[in-house]
Amino acid sequence: MDRKMVINGGAGFIGSNLAEAPAVENEPLLRQAREPEDIDARLVKGSILDLELLKSAFQDADCVFHQSAIASVLRSLQDPLWTGKVGTEGTLKVLVAAQRCGREKSGLRLLGCGVR
Repeated sequence: MDRKMVINGGAGFIGSNLAEAPAVENEPLLRQAREPEDIDARLVKGSILDLELLKSAFQDADCVFHQSAIASVLRSLQDPLWTGKVGTEGTLKVLVAAQRCGREKSGLRLLGCGVR
């Protein structure tokens, strides 16, 4: 049985690798990102801050992987308020959208990486 999943931040390093890994056994539903790359998935371009887009994207998904972030240390130093808004408000909107689509118990995965 194929599981359909959403990978927010699917164009980033972790998200793109995550998108490739389950493609052998599963059918990724979409990945939400700002920049398209070649991958066997439907790409939805948009902002992590767009709650309506998130709810629409999560509607038919079995699982949501939240990978969206501004990973640039330089950008976070240049514009810490924007970086904080994307990180905190974006994550909150992912959680709200997942909850409203019934993914709050078993279908939401939050993963991250350390920054040096």
